[in-house]
Amino acid sequence: MSFVSNRRRVIGITSQVLTILVLSEICIAIDIPANFVFGQEFSFEDFTPPYLAPTTVGSVVLRGVNYASGGGGILNHTGELFGGRINLDPQIDNFANTRQDIISRIGFENANTSCCYAAGRFGGLLPCGPTSKVCVDRSKYVFWDPYHPSDAANVIIARRLTDGDLNDISPMNIRQLSAVLT
Repeated sequence: MSFVSNRRRVIGITSQVLTILVLSEICIAIDIPANFVFGQEFSFEDFTPPYLAPTTVGSVVLRGVNYASGGGGILNHTGELFGGRINLDPQIDNFANTRQDIISRIGFENANTSCCYAAGRFGGLLPCGPTSKVCVDRSKYVFWDPYHPSDAANVIIARRLTDGDLNDISPMNIRQLSAVLT
């Protein structure tokens, strides 16, 4: 079964079940999207897991995370009527936590400032120059200056361009292109 037909099937089932729950004034799916619950139940593997699921850890995070909370809305008070909803501000905080986790897993400690720091909140106001401060260990930074990745980040980028899959480079990676050209 294709991804689209799986998704349609789960959405249809989810809509029917949620309609029954709402009509029965019973709500049991707090903070876990119904499509994830039904996706697991029917052994579908192509659903993005919710941030609050206990299984959303480690390498699972690297494949994507669902921060949405049904009925949460953009405004902080939007989901109050439904209770147990996560509004947009905490969803953004959850994303920041995941981002930091991913950066740490790759081996970086700092993705918010540049290694060569001149001025500005994140060290990115001015290019690196003679009066700039330079970090002690540039391998821990994603950015060298406001415009350029650090050597460590460039190594990761180069590896993914050379040997990456279609999520990294398309229609083929550099190694595959080289094989076709030789």
